[in-house]
Amino acid sequence: MAGRLGRKFLAALVLGLGLRGLAYSTLAGTVSRHELGLERGARATAFAGPSMDSREGQAILILGGGVIGVSISYHLALRGIKTVVVDRAGIASCASGKAGGFLARSWNSGTPTDALSQKSFDMHEEVAKRLSLSSYRRLKCQSVAVDGTGSKPAGAKLKNLEWTDLGVRGSRLMGDESTIAQVHPKELCDAMWSYSEQQGSKLVKGVVEKLCYADREGERTISGVIVDGELLSADAVVLCMGPWSDVLQQAVPACGMLGVKYHSVLMRTGRVLNEAVFFAGLGDPEVYPRNNGDHYVTGFPDPPQVVAELPGNVEVRQEVCSRLVKTMQQVSSEMADAEVTTQQSCYLPFTRDSQPCMGKAPQHENVYVATGRDPKRAGAFLRIKSGTVPGRYKKPVKAKRTQVVRFTVESKPFGIAFDTVERDGDVYVVKVTPGSQAECAGIRVGDKLWSAGGRVIRGADQVMSLAQLTPPFKLTFQRDV
Repeated sequence: MAGRLGRKFLAALVLGLGLRGLAYSTLAGTVSRHELGLERGARATAFAGPSMDSREGQAILILGGGVIGVSISYHLALRGIKTVVVDRAGIASCASGKAGGFLARSWNSGTPTDALSQKSFDMHEEVAKRLSLSSYRRLKCQSVAVDGTGSKPAGAKLKNLEWTDLGVRGSRLMGDESTIAQVHPKELCDAMWSYSEQQGSKLVKGVVEKLCYADREGERTISGVIVDGELLSADAVVLCMGPWSDVLQQAVPACGMLGVKYHSVLMRTGRVLNEAVFFAGLGDPEVYPRNNGDHYVTGFPDPPQVVAELPGNVEVRQEVCSRLVKTMQQVSSEMADAEVTTQQSCYLPFTRDSQPCMGKAPQHENVYVATGRDPKRAGAFLRIKSGTVPGRYKKPVKAKRTQVVRFTVESKPFGIAFDTVERDGDVYVVKVTPGSQAECAGIRVGDKLWSAGGRVIRGADQVMSLAQLTPPFKLTFQRDV
């Protein structure tokens, strides 16, 4: 059975790894390594296994009802293959239903996931047309530096901005309608699941307790999964449970997951805006206007952590939501009287090296993994593509204990030199100035920069944006110990 899953099954894994929560999520069909442009050594490569015909009685269990799991189910349904999706809280109950749905075609340029991202971006449009998604659209994106004064600057600084008009120090276009798009992740998930369900797939709501192994020689084979104390038999299992990794680690012990908690609010001003904004300053919030008049505002993430809160029962902290609203009122006169319609929070899943994991689990005959998130935070974007091609499994990094180190920058210069890993975009401390604020705070060479001013930092361009931050602001580092 596992051999017959092959290329068509794995082709269904890639659409799920990309919504900025969505970008890789949609890639459908069979995709070769050449088509993806992923050569030897890339983090995700296409799997060129044998084809599989739909057969009655086969049991494919997908553990996780987020955009990755639903995308896998949808793309298998397109090939006449039924699945069983298992989730504790239901379809798109966590980040996949609460993300911004922001899609950027070229933000992974120069990284191992570049070709995957671009293919997924194109596929989002194809899926949106096929499923008649009303929330899908193209829009612009600006980076806007603000100082929090609330004053209106000279008209020249506002010339190219649609709705940001207070405390603006400068702006830069990050993308236009040719490279930026958007979809409501809940609508996407619900539509894909509706199609899959119509083709005979089923949802089981329950707690996945453990994997059950068959007593066979050779590669390990899973015979089923215990859900709420009962055995569900399986010919193949896909593990895509986001930051909740207890079951994943039963199959792949070295693949521990972390969650980064983000809060978001929906604000309504009375008109549809067409410009997403990434702010530099005031904690670096982000705004994704939707085509129904809602404006999705997020920012101020918690440090990465092993997630203890349960799916569907994640605490929403009022003080963070209030800070998001207050910040919007400091940067836009249009937001001053906006109605706050929704306050929510969710965990975005990250592997410990911040690269998505897709493919067949090592030493397993019938277990596949699809989890993690785009390192440049075009999340939903990669997730839809994971529905179609997870390829060979990325060799997991040996598990290490991670210490979180925080440093509040009170003034500039603060005494740190950074460098980036070209392949991954990770940012590391390469020099700490003796006697500087950083040395006094205990920052060390080798510490990995995670966030600055509340925004996750990846790549050289985002490191350069640190110069725009006005003290005081916080830097968060990860240190392997």
